[in-house]
Amino acid sequence: MVSAPDISIIIPLGPNEDQVHLLLNDLAFLSDEVEIILVPSAVNTSFQRQILKRSPLSKRIRWVPSSQGRGIQMNAGAEAARHPFLWFLHADTRLPPEALTALRAALAAAPEALHYFHLRFIGGGQGWMRMNEWGVRFRSQILGLPFGDQGFCLHRDG
Repeated sequence: MVSAPDISIIIPLGPNEDQVHLLLNDLAFLSDEVEIILVPSAVNTSFQRQILKRSPLSKRIRWVPSSQGRGIQMNAGAEAARHPFLWFLHADTRLPPEALTALRAALAAAPEALHYFHLRFIGGGQGWMRMNEWGVRFRSQILGLPFGDQGFCLHRDG
């Protein structure tokens, strides 16, 4: 069984990300061994550090500055990660309490697979947003092509 400390959470930050504190609040229940890596582009780290001063996880966060670009930042976080499973989350992600339990069960069942969550918009999505959710679900479940917004998790060697 995969334990929570086997997971490094990597969160790339854009220059004006102002929602990451909400995600960190969602992650506040994690044990101290879980690694949380924030990868800001060097553009505006003082803005982000100011936002995160209020976070219950502020002392547990590892900062890995990087050049700007989500892919570049994700790679920098992956290189710095200490644990075998890499969980990539966007700064505006919100997680239900059962997310880590579901992820750990999926990792235990298929440790070499690419894992991801269903995409849902806050408020349930209306109109075109709801259609977008359905399209993403079709793309990921039928075509096997999930989006980065779905919280990828994979083994670092996978």
